[in-house]
Amino acid sequence: MLKQVIFGIGLLALSSAANAAFIVSKAKITGADMTGLSVTVNFSDNSSETALWMTTSDTLGTSGRLLDDEEGLAGGAFGSFWNLTVAGNTDFNFGNGNNGTAGAFYGDWVLQNEGTDAAITSFVINGEAAGIAFDIIPIIDVTPDSSVGRPFDSLLGEIEGSHSGQVNPEFDDLFWQLDVNLVNQLEEGGTYFFASDTDGLVEVSAPASIGLFFATLVLLANRRRSAVTR
Repeated sequence: MLKQVIFGIGLLALSSAANAAFIVSKAKITGADMTGLSVTVNFSDNSSETALWMTTSDTLGTSGRLLDDEEGLAGGAFGSFWNLTVAGNTDFNFGNGNNGTAGAFYGDWVLQNEGTDAAITSFVINGEAAGIAFDIIPIIDVTPDSSVGRPFDSLLGEIEGSHSGQVNPEFDDLFWQLDVNLVNQLEEGGTYFFASDTDGLVEVSAPASIGLFFATLVLLANRRRSAVTR
């Protein structure tokens, strides 16, 4: 019977692994919500540096204008001579005067080269360890509860970002990683802006896994009883 139980547990483990999935826990992500996300910056001298995201401010403002107030929800990744930061909600918005300063950007990502002999040539953002995925499809809600997304948008030029690490093969909207190659290197003192929406995810296992486990044990027990009574 012990072997049968071990066999059943093995089936449960395999079933859980096969049915592991991610669901959207938060569709509105701010700079303060991405702790643990990793950012790797590559330089013109072929070196690179990785830094983890941290929350720098988690205090919502009190002006009554949501976009302005969300600026208090901020975070970033900070390297030796560079940083990547976001203040506000990553779904990106323009202020209209009633909600935020007219014409101002809100929720954009800001990459700065604060002073190094090597220019920044590219960067990679990976959110898997932090449960943060890039939501790239606008207009419609694809993954349930993900709300509408926004594809990578270079705000200062025709630069395209590529995504990898698809979260769920059933849907085409969520990816763990964003890779960006800069057309023009970001020299010392330079700043690069872009927009990219993110969602927060949590991993779950299909409830059917537990049912399969107990059904297997019952089947094995019945077979054992049948063998004994013959």
